[in-house]
Amino acid sequence: NNNSGAFASAAFEGIVVSSISGFLSSVLTNQFTKLFQNIFKDKSLKVDLSASLYSGTNLSGVSNSQVLLPDRTNIGFNVSKSYLDERLTFIVGSAIDFGITATQTSTFQFLPDVSAEYKLTPDGKFRLTFFYRNSWSYIVQNNLQRTGSSLSYRREFDRLGDIFRRKRKEKPARAADRTEAVLGKEGED
Repeated sequence: NNNSGAFASAAFEGIVVSSISGFLSSVLTNQFTKLFQNIFKDKSLKVDLSASLYSGTNLSGVSNSQVLLPDRTNIGFNVSKSYLDERLTFIVGSAIDFGITATQTSTFQFLPDVSAEYKLTPDGKFRLTFFYRNSWSYIVQNNLQRTGSSLSYRREFDRLGDIFRRKRKEKPARAADRTEAVLGKEGED
């Protein structure tokens, strides 16, 4: 049963590579954001870097004995700038997708992305986004261009169950309780 051992080994390698690339992307994102903000003296500028490895051969359905091993990489770079007290944000960037093995090196893709996001509420929970995105499709072996819009709701939570619970607002104390708390009770020894 060597296949299950090879699968487990490739899965573990994939997790390690993803974790390392995620960590490095995060560090580089923070450093480039600080650099851009210092150069342009603008705290609303943000940079986002991302990298991922994946198996394009597996996605295309081609038979391969090493189908689980990554043979392509995707590197993304976005710059965002906010206006109107950070209610309107424009994001411009690109992804570069290329092969890292002999069977995948023939395709190199430059995939530009543009989006505008407007916070409909001051707290940013409701947002309206317009976008133009390019991506590579292994099914049709061609670039896919998508344009559209979305309406989204965002909420922070600590536990999964918090998504479905409303936050309790503290009820104001009754006037009699506030007076007692301030004055204290008289007549007690």
